[in-house]
Amino acid sequence: MKHLILALTIACTTMSFAQKECKLTVNYSFKNIQEGYDHKTKTMVYVDGAIAAESTEHVQSMPTKISVAVPRGKYEVRVINMTYYEGKWEERSIANGYSTEGEYKENILLSKKKSITLVFDLNQADPIITVK
Repeated sequence: MKHLILALTIACTTMSFAQKECKLTVNYSFKNIQEGYDHKTKTMVYVDGAIAAESTEHVQSMPTKISVAVPRGKYEVRVINMTYYEGKWEERSIANGYSTEGEYKENILLSKKKSITLVFDLNQADPIITVK
């Protein structure tokens, strides 16, 4: 009986540990916005191909952050910035005629709180990325 209780305790502890979540926060901002071109924007966070979070719509000049809680583990994290232009949402990318890429994609081990900071400098092709 003692062995059964010990086994159940260990199993419950292990399952409890595996279910712990960690917080992923994405901070982003824009630099060098030309006057008259402060477009409406939003950012989407995908974890393993599924949308995990979406920011509110706002103008580029307003720095924003999005947070999502996911179970501990290794994930493909993809962050995509969208811009509202001529009545439709489109992905910010050089291929779509923008001066900077609006995507970050990386395999990340999430075992504790993690933060990704993206600075979209509209005078540079690639965003400035900091992961802590």
